[in-house]
Amino acid sequence: MTQPEVDALPVPISRSLLTTDVPGDGRHVSIKATAEELSALTTFAEIESVDAFAAELDVRPWGKFGFRVTGQVKAHVVQSCVVTLEPVPSYIDETIELKLVPISDAERYAPKTSPEGEIIVDVEAEDMPDFYEGGTIDVGAIAVEFFMLGLDPYPRKPGAEFEPLPDPGKAEVSPFAKLAVLKRPDGA
Repeated sequence: MTQPEVDALPVPISRSLLTTDVPGDGRHVSIKATAEELSALTTFAEIESVDAFAAELDVRPWGKFGFRVTGQVKAHVVQSCVVTLEPVPSYIDETIELKLVPISDAERYAPKTSPEGEIIVDVEAEDMPDFYEGGTIDVGAIAVEFFMLGLDPYPRKPGAEFEPLPDPGKAEVSPFAKLAVLKRPDGA
């Protein structure tokens, strides 16, 4: 999860879970957004509406101090078509799979660098975990993050097509020029 910007809107759905409240066999969390949260999520996502939002998450211990969050987030949304600006309803169904470790372990997961200072990327390595801080995990914020990833960045109404812009290299013949050709006796 990324850190929120100073001027950013607050995360519209928050469900904090104390890490001490997660037993060895894990904890299941169900989230169903309230009407107020749906409205706030609509503003946060900058779309026409969020009509339903639900998440089912499992939080289990991972490693010595980490946690693994898995589950699904589902939502019914309405976005604006990028061509016609008409409403486009869609359904989001995103799988959540995330590992979290305390921010105090961040240095342990820092990317390795070469002697020249270049970051070494190991494509075979597992993804780096995200971090939590202060003994709580906001599973609501995690669900919102995956919801945002599930939004279509370019929603398009079926059949809507972009009209190509006129080619600036071709001068368009004005209607008056076309009429002038018709009036000439030789037609040239």
